Amino acid sequence: MATNQRPGIETAGRVAYMDPSKQWGYLHGPGGERVYFHATTVAGEVAHLEPGAEVCYRVADGGDQLCAAQVTRCARPRR
Repeated sequence: MATNQRPGIETAGRVAYMDPSKQWGYLHGPGGERVYFHATTVAGEVAHLEPGAEVCYRVADGGDQLCAAQVTRCARPRR
């Protein structure tokens, strides 16, 4: 899927899916893109990553697919 996201730029999105037992999930970005993440990229508790939760993330540099380099709670909810 084409995206205008650039590596290193913080982006707001929502958790689409999270598998706590396997420690990975997907985020939905602002353009509808699906961004993979692993629990090792999450700042803080993985438990807060329920479907629908708003997060901020950075896209990893390199590779041929989107991958979250860091996932955090957004400082301010988006409206």
